[in-house]
Amino acid sequence: MQKNSSVVKYLLRLVWQKSRILYLYFFVFALVVFAFQIALVYLPKLVIDNLLAETFDYLWTTLAVFILITVFCLLIKHFVESRYLFKIHALRYNLIRLFHHTVLNTDYQHFENSDFHNEAHLAYSSLENAGEGYEAVLRRLFLVGVGLISLIGLSFIIIQLQYWIIALLIINALVTFLVIFAIKKIEFRNSQTQANISKPANYYAYVMNEFSHSKDIRLYGMKNFILGKLHAVRNAELNSNKNTLGKSYSINLLNILAIFIREGIIYIYLVYALINNDLPIGDFVLYIMAIASFNFSLENFLNDTAFIKSQGQIIKQTQSFFTAHHNDQEYIVAVPKIIEKIEFRDVFFRYPNEDDWLIEDLSVTFTTEEKIGITGPHGSGKSTFIKLLCGLLQPEQGEILINDINIQDLNKNDLYKLYSSVFQKTNVFAFSLETNISAVKEPDQNKLKNAVEDALLDEKIYALPNGFKENLTKKIYKNGLDLSESEAQRLSISRAFYKDRPIVIFDEPSLDCLEDKQLYNNFVDFTIGKLSIFVSQRVERLQFCDKIAVFEKGEIIEYGSHQELMSKNGQYFKLTALQKNQYEGETDNE
Repeated sequence: MQKNSSVVKYLLRLVWQKSRILYLYFFVFALVVFAFQIALVYLPKLVIDNLLAETFDYLWTTLAVFILITVFCLLIKHFVESRYLFKIHALRYNLIRLFHHTVLNTDYQHFENSDFHNEAHLAYSSLENAGEGYEAVLRRLFLVGVGLISLIGLSFIIIQLQYWIIALLIINALVTFLVIFAIKKIEFRNSQTQANISKPANYYAYVMNEFSHSKDIRLYGMKNFILGKLHAVRNAELNSNKNTLGKSYSINLLNILAIFIREGIIYIYLVYALINNDLPIGDFVLYIMAIASFNFSLENFLNDTAFIKSQGQIIKQTQSFFTAHHNDQEYIVAVPKIIEKIEFRDVFFRYPNEDDWLIEDLSVTFTTEEKIGITGPHGSGKSTFIKLLCGLLQPEQGEILINDINIQDLNKNDLYKLYSSVFQKTNVFAFSLETNISAVKEPDQNKLKNAVEDALLDEKIYALPNGFKENLTKKIYKNGLDLSESEAQRLSISRAFYKDRPIVIFDEPSLDCLEDKQLYNNFVDFTIGKLSIFVSQRVERLQFCDKIAVFEKGEIIEYGSHQELMSKNGQYFKLTALQKNQYEGETDNE
């Protein structure tokens, strides 16, 4: 997609690539509409001429032919219209799928950038409904083409009366176009404002309807605060609409004046010519109908053209989004099947538009079958390190290597398949239990059974009426099952067991689950032959690890086994002593 190409050319090319039959529908539709319009213009003249000449037999024949033409044209018009509208609708759905595909395949780090969310929100605004954006413009392109053919045909009829009438209509049309385009620009700016307003409005509405937020809203008395926020946003929306309508009304007064002058001059001339016998009554009616049809077609043509031009900016935003986030990188290095080591080599990372490094000059190497502990205070870089390790974030400087291969040279989807991850927050999806665990349509039932048994979730699942087929959460399903936090954590551990990948990541508070001796033993068996990473602020939970990395301000300040770090009397030693006193004090108080 060319970012700077005209929107019309882009859409015509898109139609040619995706649905060429639309061009056939257009020509048939245009011819039918034009034939019906010409018949409608000429019918009154023919009726009057036959009445004046008292040729009634020919009159009835004329009426019969007109009725047949009308019925035929309407049947063909509605048949073609139903087909092309469906094709355009389907084309928009294909673009929506492309949008979602683009979002899901773009680098994860974009999701932690508010600019990306604004870009995505604006890009989707051209796709989310039929009233604006792609589908609306494609529909209007149909009508613009039909209107242009009608205007050309009607011009030949009107020119036979007077050339200056066409000139007057064109001059008036330019005024109308400028007025309409000015109004459409105002409406476009308002739509951008509305898009920015709808984002927080949708969030406040989501918060009020989200089950997980309902306890905090009630217990902390946040109801009035959230309603106030939503009310303020809606007031801003109303004020924006009011301002837009006021400006549009003022500008449209110029168009009304131009129409008044045009209609006055033309109809005074026609009546004058009729009175002075310069124009037969049949021709008078013909030109009245032709000029009325011309004005109607012209008004629609200009409205549609101005609409297309104003919507072009919205479509360009979507094109730019597709272009900026289209992942067309070719990966020539295959992901290794056996992981021997992972190395961070002089890695620096910070988010865009930020000055401070979250990870600074980090170099460390992990080898297979090691159990690695990661600890440090809040904001020390632990979570960022894990995201870099998984390939979710890319370093600004330095390299992250798997078996001496830079992970940026690997296919991301294949790279992700190396990790069995259990993070602090478990995302439970509104799918069945088996889909939540396996993330595939047709899971391996034996692997499912083993995974939930090893995670000690089997008793819960086997007691359910539908077992693995039980649907989770009430967000979609009326009788959906809501898991407790502990059960959700075990569900997450089940996913890790089911996937059985060579690199295992356990982030707190998932480590709480491992305090169960049976689950801990199952997990130890699971990590045999794997590189295992454990993240916790509580250092006593990491003493079983082969090596422990202590993070502070994006750097590893200490690295070694529990015994080695304790012998240094450094930061790790201080954390161990401090937390021992802290948690023993909490136990005593209990």
